[in-house]
Amino acid sequence: MNPTQIPSPLPYLAEIPDPREYLKTEHEWENLMLISLMALGSGRTNILAIAYWIRDQEKYLLNTLKLRNRFGQRKLPAQATMYRFFWFLDGQLAALQEAMLAWAQDVLRALGREEPLAIATDGKHLRGTRRGRKGEAALVFLSTLVQGLGLSLGSTAVTTSEAKAAEGWLVRMSDLGVDWLITGDAGVMSPTLAQQVVAQKGATSSRSRVTRKTCSS
Repeated sequence: MNPTQIPSPLPYLAEIPDPREYLKTEHEWENLMLISLMALGSGRTNILAIAYWIRDQEKYLLNTLKLRNRFGQRKLPAQATMYRFFWFLDGQLAALQEAMLAWAQDVLRALGREEPLAIATDGKHLRGTRRGRKGEAALVFLSTLVQGLGLSLGSTAVTTSEAKAAEGWLVRMSDLGVDWLITGDAGVMSPTLAQQVVAQKGATSSRSRVTRKTCSS
């Protein structure tokens, strides 16, 4: 039995327009994407850690992958280059989301998944962020995760309510192109959210402190 071939995200990410001035660049956009993906896959989740990873993997990147700058030199991007790269990428969030959505949909097709996509939504209050005397509410970090794929649809900081933020997630998930099931505790349920689910021909149910919503895009 042949193993399932999962498409690489790199070709999808390479479609994100390069906003840099070409004559002022030294490293190819796609190479920076590749290095970032490899570093993230190795558990480096911030720019400084990625820069250290590049330094530690210099021989592999230059000798095995044969990465070069756009002038053909054996030179890897410096930490400042990676900062600028992510700064430019931050300005391309819409294109990034579109690319990752296209990749995730093709992964689902490759896996041959027919059941609804399980999506978990949960919020965590950050200790020490509530300042009652100043009237500041506690900060909630709300995350949405595709469990079967281990992919995050996004995270956001909330100072109003989890339910209000979840309503925004529901609108965004309507473009996934697949059937999905979202789970979360009572904190993410609201009358508005339930109405949105029903309007999208889904259904809601509540058991104890668990709320489940299903919807077809």
